[in-house]
Amino acid sequence: MFKNLLLDGGGYQGTLIYSLSEEQIYEQYKKSKLLEEGYLYIINGNGKLISHSNEAMLLCPEGVENQIYTRRVMEGTGNYFIENREVVMSQRLNDGNWIAVAVIPLDNMIGEVVGIYKRFIFVIAVILIISVSVSVLLSREAIKPLETMIASMERVENGDFSVRVDEKGPSDIARLIHHYNNMLENTERYIREEYQIKRMKKAAELDALVAQINPHFLYNTLESIVWQARAAGAYKISDMAYSLGKMFNIMVNKGHSMLTVEKELEHVKLYVHLQNNRYNDRFDLRIDLDDEELLQYRTLKLILQPIVENIILHGFTKEQEDCTIHIGVYLNRGMLVYDVEDNGIGIPKAELESIRAGLKEQNVMEYDEQNAKLRRNSGRGIGLQNVHQRIGLYYGNQYGLEIYSEEGEGTEVIIRIPTDES
Repeated sequence: MFKNLLLDGGGYQGTLIYSLSEEQIYEQYKKSKLLEEGYLYIINGNGKLISHSNEAMLLCPEGVENQIYTRRVMEGTGNYFIENREVVMSQRLNDGNWIAVAVIPLDNMIGEVVGIYKRFIFVIAVILIISVSVSVLLSREAIKPLETMIASMERVENGDFSVRVDEKGPSDIARLIHHYNNMLENTERYIREEYQIKRMKKAAELDALVAQINPHFLYNTLESIVWQARAAGAYKISDMAYSLGKMFNIMVNKGHSMLTVEKELEHVKLYVHLQNNRYNDRFDLRIDLDDEELLQYRTLKLILQPIVENIILHGFTKEQEDCTIHIGVYLNRGMLVYDVEDNGIGIPKAELESIRAGLKEQNVMEYDEQNAKLRRNSGRGIGLQNVHQRIGLYYGNQYGLEIYSEEGEGTEVIIRIPTDES
């Protein structure tokens, strides 16, 4: 082996020659694990065999295997390739003058990989066994509160929502039990509230029916019938009796809380008709529908008549003759809207604020039968607050009444309830 020496300026100075015996090179071969299954040899730049880990190959430097691999290495097809189930790797030495070629059986390399894979699988298996063992030990303590919770679920299934579970165990289990207890508490409260609401719905419905059959209204109506009879208008007596009977028939509605918009409007028309017989046709009732199909929508009964009753009793002066009541019915944002307006005296600002505050404070859980009786006895019927509260009981507190008024210009009451499709 030799190496050219060059001057600093690039001129040739001489050549260094190294001499290595084959035994010295072979000693280096023995240190490589390649010799266990494969072999290694060295060729020069011309492809001539210089050294071989198999001494027998030195006696036959033109061996077939060496020629095949050497040719491919010399052709420069790459430093790595696989042929005849052998992996061949080459590396240039001594500034490219020599080339080391290693040949390793492919099965040997795969065997090494499989061995590593088996060791990896073994380690993973050990880790899994340890993890499962630790998990079993820990889960024994975690399962106890879960078993208690399952037992409580069986009691809940039988209708007992009063049970609670101690919040013990790991943090996740304790948090789960905490949420479970909250769910039971909320469910129990919801059941109580639903029962209370249903009871109060019945009370409010009964209150509305009783309020409509108040002695003051019946007395005035019957008195009007008597006076009409004395004035020799028998046909009017028949008409008033018919209207009164039909009105109460609609109001009772066979015990049902709901009726169609058409029936609700008919009921308020009959009411105004009877009042006009008493007050000599002072009131002009006008009804506008956005769409005739609205007549078939279902609505809570007895929500328009109390509003109109308040208008007739408190909305006009005794001297006013052109008393107009307008009811508009339309849909808005998925809600059925009744818009009731009058051209009366309006409501003083302080009283209007008091009425609005009363509506705002209403809650479905605050229905007071005693106050309802006091309102009936005061001659104001069930009034705005009772209608607003009944709507809240049936549909929720997001629905109900809004009231607007200007003194001397009249009053507007807007009623919003959900539609059948909501």
